[in-house]
Amino acid sequence: MLAKSLLIRGLLLSGITLLLLTGFLFRTHLSPASFPSSSHPLPHTHDQDPLFDRLFPLLQGAEGEAQAENGRQVRRLVACLARGECKENQAGVVILASSKFGPKIEGYNNAERAWALSVQNALQQLGYTYLWFPSLQDASAAYRLFPDLVKLVLADGRDIAQCSTAPHCIKSPSNSLGFPLWKLVSFSPEGAVTQPLGAQWVVAPDEFGTGAQVLGYSVEDACRARPFVPRGEREQHVYVLGDRLSYWYHRDYAWDDGAFWGLRDAFYLEVTLVGGLVNDTQWDTYWPPYMDNYGPMGAEDYYSLLSHSEVLVGTGLPANSPAPYEALCFGVPFVNPILRWDEKRPFHRESWVTQNDALKHLEPPYVYHVKRMDREGLVKAVRTARATPIGRYIAPNMYQSSLRDRVNELVETDWRARAQEIISRRVAAFEEPLFEL
Repeated sequence: MLAKSLLIRGLLLSGITLLLLTGFLFRTHLSPASFPSSSHPLPHTHDQDPLFDRLFPLLQGAEGEAQAENGRQVRRLVACLARGECKENQAGVVILASSKFGPKIEGYNNAERAWALSVQNALQQLGYTYLWFPSLQDASAAYRLFPDLVKLVLADGRDIAQCSTAPHCIKSPSNSLGFPLWKLVSFSPEGAVTQPLGAQWVVAPDEFGTGAQVLGYSVEDACRARPFVPRGEREQHVYVLGDRLSYWYHRDYAWDDGAFWGLRDAFYLEVTLVGGLVNDTQWDTYWPPYMDNYGPMGAEDYYSLLSHSEVLVGTGLPANSPAPYEALCFGVPFVNPILRWDEKRPFHRESWVTQNDALKHLEPPYVYHVKRMDREGLVKAVRTARATPIGRYIAPNMYQSSLRDRVNELVETDWRARAQEIISRRVAAFEEPLFEL
């Protein structure tokens, strides 16, 4: 394991926000396995200042790893503060203290990656200084470096819950440089509320009914970075959504094998069903025989297969997957299964429970809504979608500009004031827990 250290020197002078740094030893010990290296390192800043080159040397032999990325961010930050030349938001630090983030997540293919990458990109586009760490504990030394500059820490909910009861982690009269609880925001893919200050301090990619803030995400940057495939150049593929074999046995699975066999037969085998399944069940031999399984795929292979398909067929799971948004951005219509509905008002969409409820009001030719186990409806939807090509479609809330606005609001909210209100109410009501602000 490569021991990595970054010596940061400067002086902190109060008064008129003049910042210099001296005498700080920042050590972390992370293996490449615990925090993957980046294949897309951030560009170097040419400070052209030998003083900063001596005080903030890049780590030799580790330029592509997260610590080298963090080192470059710190160099830029200190340089701009010392010279009074910081760009908009550059003096605001956001710590990403979760393995969901990092310089190599672009290569991953899962829902968490799509969310984390778009948030990470939004921070970069807004100009904030952001630092990567695999956990809250690993981020502690960096926070102590410049606590007054850190606006927000995005971390795993479990880490925040543990930190809130750990004297060496949370800010207290005996630990003045610990994390203030009001700066810790839980980055939760499920919207689980584990932050002791409540659901306001939890962000989620979608609405889960837990009270968490819906930060959302964007597929625009990842989609537009790849070419749009004209219909005439596409394969005759129907992409079957769902990357786990266990979904086939879940109660919310929308179809049975007969529905997919019928779909193939309806097109006289001219259509190939494709997907990327991993076997997470106890059965070793069964694979859906009616589809070509590409297995686990990296981001590039997944995007290529999806963008060359004609239709994306939902299966009920996973709920709120980013795949339908990615498909629409590639010009691939989505068949959205209706899992539950009001029998007395079957066309009342507010009562529908679908695979992607955020899309249940979008009409053809973009989204086709079909009741579960309606085999004829499935065939009709696929036939119509294949005959009605679409261009790129990005939902209004999925534009990167919309996400930037939401991320900017998240970072710039006065969380200390909100926490003060909660603590004051608890004190008045003799309630706990109470925390140092």
